[in-house]
Amino acid sequence: MPRLIKSARLALLAVAALRANGFIVHTARRPLATSSRIQSLPAAGRGLRLVATRAAAPDTDTEVAAMLAEAAQLRAEVKELEASVQLQAQQKTDVNADMRSKSFNAFDVNQDGVVDLLELKTGLFDKFGLVCEDAELLSVVQMFDKNQDGVLQVDEFSVGQIKMKVEQLQDKARNDAREADQAERRRAEDAAKPASERMAELVADSPNDDAGLATRAASCVPYLLPLVDGCAYGYHLLAQAPLAGAALAPFVILLRAVPFGGLILFFLFSSQSRNPNLPLLLRFNLQQAIMLDIALFFPSLFGLLPIAEDIKAVAAEPASDAVFLVLVACIFYSWATNLATGKLPNKIPLIGSTSEKQIGGPFDEDK
Repeated sequence: MPRLIKSARLALLAVAALRANGFIVHTARRPLATSSRIQSLPAAGRGLRLVATRAAAPDTDTEVAAMLAEAAQLRAEVKELEASVQLQAQQKTDVNADMRSKSFNAFDVNQDGVVDLLELKTGLFDKFGLVCEDAELLSVVQMFDKNQDGVLQVDEFSVGQIKMKVEQLQDKARNDAREADQAERRRAEDAAKPASERMAELVADSPNDDAGLATRAASCVPYLLPLVDGCAYGYHLLAQAPLAGAALAPFVILLRAVPFGGLILFFLFSSQSRNPNLPLLLRFNLQQAIMLDIALFFPSLFGLLPIAEDIKAVAAEPASDAVFLVLVACIFYSWATNLATGKLPNKIPLIGSTSEKQIGGPFDEDK
């Protein structure tokens, strides 16, 4: 409705502007001179050009008079439309005021023109079943009491908003009481625990930061598991380096001699990496060794790809060598970081961050 009124006003203003500036003129001997002057106007929008074009069309007194009559009728319709909108707004205001007055009178029991705390408390209980504390009502009244006289006049009274505020305060009070009760229950449970159990929880919450030489050396041992399993990819390279193959041979033989030896070590490392009594450095390296061992499974899927067999045969050896070299680089990085700094070797992409998360990290870089 307001948009229609605005459009009509703009149309009238456009016509008036054209007439005032001489774009709608005529004499007894020549038609309206409009075309050349209209073309010289700056582009003021498509709507103004349309109005100007229509205004330039008539060439007789009759057409001009008809156009002016139409504009007068349009002005009258706009005024009528404005009056209708104002009437509707006034009626809505009157309805709201009437509803506010009725709800106010229902709460104003003694009809003294104000609603005090007792009347508000009684009215909320009678109409909505709300049981309110005096402190809650006082807080709500202060929100709506514009003149700060401690009571509510009719222009300050809105039963819907007052009800909503009271319910919000009561919900907050219930939540606060529930949280306080849970905190008290936790304190009671903690007090009832034996001292040894409380100490164990304290130890669990405070990681063991031991990074001595013994811990550093022990943290290098778990990487023998992925190194032995990765020898299958480094067969060609180890054949060309017999000393490296001879150094790894005892570990390979020992692991293969125990039935399911690799699987047993895998689950042992996994369980001990979550042992809070072990140093954090050792726990991290146990978990990272497992992650490297798991990563060795994915290159084995290369053989399942739908690629020609001759291409697989050509690519198999360099691909296996690359996997083994990457594995050795990760292991040497972990060994060097452990022995030289005693810090977590957590810079291996994806594997380092995943290992930290598995044991409760991430941890500070300086650890």
